[in-house]
Amino acid sequence: MSNLKKYVKQILLIDSDDAFGRVLQQVLDADYELRCVPSVERANLEHDSSDIDVVLLNLDGGDQRHVASAALEFLRKESQRTSRPPIIAYSWQTRGDVAIEAFQCGVADFLEQPLDIRELKFALDGACRRATMARQLAEAQKFLSAPHVPGLLEIPRLWTK
Repeated sequence: MSNLKKYVKQILLIDSDDAFGRVLQQVLDADYELRCVPSVERANLEHDSSDIDVVLLNLDGGDQRHVASAALEFLRKESQRTSRPPIIAYSWQTRGDVAIEAFQCGVADFLEQPLDIRELKFALDGACRRATMARQLAEAQKFLSAPHVPGLLEIPRLWTK
């Protein structure tokens, strides 16, 4: 038996439909943990958490024009941040211009509804891998840019004796 704890992917779901979040959590296996917020306005507050691996964003909603414009503004704002989790958007809109606009605003992937669970898991897993690699790269760059790396500076002095 392994002592390693299984990594659970942290997904921020932005969707006004509470029931969808509950059903999606049941459909996704225990490898995923959903945090649900009803709007992009609420997501702005909770999104600053560094432990979010992926944002799953619904571009649809009750007042379609307001939801879409708020979601696109959220995407534009998030694309300006240097360190942010990948965003996967989904919509019932099958017109290509909706997906194109979402990609222009910085989404990593776009899925059409109804969501295919295998396609969703594939997109989530890929986005999580990219987020993990980006975090590891940032940590490595921070480590390498440190003025003094313990242990490395002492070695040449040993050789000079």
